[in-house]
Amino acid sequence: MRDSFSGSMIAIAMVGAGLGTVISLSITGSHAQAPATSAPAPTLTTPLTTPWGDPDLQGIWMDETDTPLQRPAKYADQEFFTEAQRAELDAQRAAILG
Repeated sequence: MRDSFSGSMIAIAMVGAGLGTVISLSITGSHAQAPATSAPAPTLTTPLTTPWGDPDLQGIWMDETDTPLQRPAKYADQEFFTEAQRAELDAQRAAILG
């Protein structure tokens, strides 16, 4: 009975050693690969995109130059505000915000 137990233990040890060798070779093989080439740095002409292709809007957004989405009716026919009109609107908003 001891001989069969010893034989079983030797067989299990050999299988374990073989498995350990296979696993270590697969890990070593993956580390031995050449590093992947990095993507080129984005330039001003290359817009940043998310992995799914939408524009990447990450960052710090500040409302210092907040532009209203709807302009007052008296400016409906103008494409751009003049400096005086912009200063007037800024003063109105500052008064509202206190």
